[in-house]
Amino acid sequence: MTIELGRLAVLTGAFPIYEIGNGCYKLNISSKLRPIEEYLKPQGRFRHLTNEEIGKVQEEVNRRYTKLLEKAQT
Repeated sequence: MTIELGRLAVLTGAFPIYEIGNGCYKLNISSKLRPIEEYLKPQGRFRHLTNEEIGKVQEEVNRRYTKLLEKAQT
């Protein structure tokens, strides 16, 4: 379960993997993110979140990932 949650953390963008070399960003995951719900639902600590709250988490993940993409393209 732990390894799978780690993969989901990366694939959903909750914890994207990227490198910075010589001031340049390089993303190490695909640009198509899976829904954050796939990462949150298996974990009991997030069971109290409503669909609306999960949607807000998804929006924040998308916002942060978009910023990373912009940095990687410059």
